[in-house]
Amino acid sequence: MSFVNVKSAWLMKTNWVAVLTALLSLGIALGLPITEAQKVEILSFVGTVGPVIIVILRSFFTSSVTPAVAAKL
Repeated sequence: MSFVNVKSAWLMKTNWVAVLTALLSLGIALGLPITEAQKVEILSFVGTVGPVIIVILRSFFTSSVTPAVAAKL
């Protein structure tokens, strides 16, 4: 039997990166007062860097699972 570190989803780094990228995109969609060029730059950055950060965090820096996942183990 193996033991895993269990913690709340609120404490997961990957969730916070996903929330931040979603909020930036939502802010732009709702009319954040910036130029069109800035919108393109921000969305390109968020759409590219956000998923890469999540993959890196999940692959190399995640040693915990949520209680829902732990219940399935």
